[in-house]
Amino acid sequence: MSQAFQRFRGNAKQAVKVLVGFCCSCTLVVVLRVVKLLAQSSRRARKLPIQSVIVLRLDHIGDVVLTSGFLRELRHGSPEADITIVVSESSLQVVKECPYVDRVFSIRLSGGPTIFGNLASLSSALTLFRRHFRNLYADLVVVPRWGPDFHAATALAALITADRKIWFSPKSSWTKRYQNFGFDSFYTESVVATELEHEVEHSSRLLKALGYEPTSARLEFWLKETDREFAEKTLGNLELRALPIVALGVGAKAAKRRWPVERYIDVAQNLCESHDARFVLIGTAEDRAELQTMRKVLGEAIAFDGQVTLPKVAALIERCDLFVGNDSGPMHIAAACGVPVIEVSCHPVSGDPYHDNSPARFGPWGNRSTVVRPAVPRNPCQSACEAAKPHCVLDVTVQEVSEAALRGLMLNSTAPLARDELDQLEAPRRVQLKEWPDY
Repeated sequence: MSQAFQRFRGNAKQAVKVLVGFCCSCTLVVVLRVVKLLAQSSRRARKLPIQSVIVLRLDHIGDVVLTSGFLRELRHGSPEADITIVVSESSLQVVKECPYVDRVFSIRLSGGPTIFGNLASLSSALTLFRRHFRNLYADLVVVPRWGPDFHAATALAALITADRKIWFSPKSSWTKRYQNFGFDSFYTESVVATELEHEVEHSSRLLKALGYEPTSARLEFWLKETDREFAEKTLGNLELRALPIVALGVGAKAAKRRWPVERYIDVAQNLCESHDARFVLIGTAEDRAELQTMRKVLGEAIAFDGQVTLPKVAALIERCDLFVGNDSGPMHIAAACGVPVIEVSCHPVSGDPYHDNSPARFGPWGNRSTVVRPAVPRNPCQSACEAAKPHCVLDVTVQEVSEAALRGLMLNSTAPLARDELDQLEAPRRVQLKEWPDY
């Protein structure tokens, strides 16, 4: 198949995607207006306690972790406010112990940017509204997501009675223009932010638009003492031996983000030879077979495939000296816990920096981090990896990730090798060393 035909097919797919997104957006706007009129005609709103705020963050685990600093600064700016956050069911454990909110609700995410997906999410939003928000009145509703709203946050925002409703305008990005066409009409304020920024920086921008002055962009992950006790008991023998402990995050929500497990094994063996490292293997039930294979090969490794709670996994990651893994929720948890991160990304260096997989928007935040990724996309991908399986990420080599991991361990004060060896190790190709500001 010629490259010209592949490019034509890619452009045709993109045109269809734009058309479908625009049609879905228009359909949802009409449905929302009808539902809103019906809801307003049959309810009596009552005022919530002082300065009531409702935050709608209907996204996945990593996205909600990146919102942790936003919640802290929101609480510091309004210490007496009654703050409610609504998240997806998969992200509920991220905010369950959050000290900055008064209550947490969750809904099931259904589908994506399709008519049926949007309508399914709308159904979930209506159920939550009817149970918890129908007769309430809020001072402020906030949707911190900068990208397109695929999960009915706008539906909830439209139905809830509030003085102020604020989000990022569809004018902020080309994708959001057609995916969320007409959604501005359901908000009292829309922030236009066209600059390329990390998701954490977007959150700070939204706080400033609300009149707050954020003092720090540091992320957090909230744990109970029992979670830390579990991690201490699990890793106790390794810590007593003063061996470096490396977390390997082999899972990811999208298959295209998954670097092959065989290559993670090769990286682990390299770290065993150089540092006598030991490993905590992080995945989900879908990764169970791969994790068992890794454990057999690596020997003294601890594997977790979803059989313990997310906070317990976070407590384990918190005690590690380094995290090496795919673009995933555990990667963001590691960054929030202050653990040095090596991210293996599928997004090419030459790709669209505004894409949802771009490290410029969703890279590890808050500590010294390294992103290893392909230089250019594989055919037929163009501005980003669009495959349904590992594709562009296959151009990331074991050598590149191994060298980045070695640098990460050397930079960690608990690593047993001398610091002066760092200068003798060249940074691998297509690697980005990042030091995000913490203001």
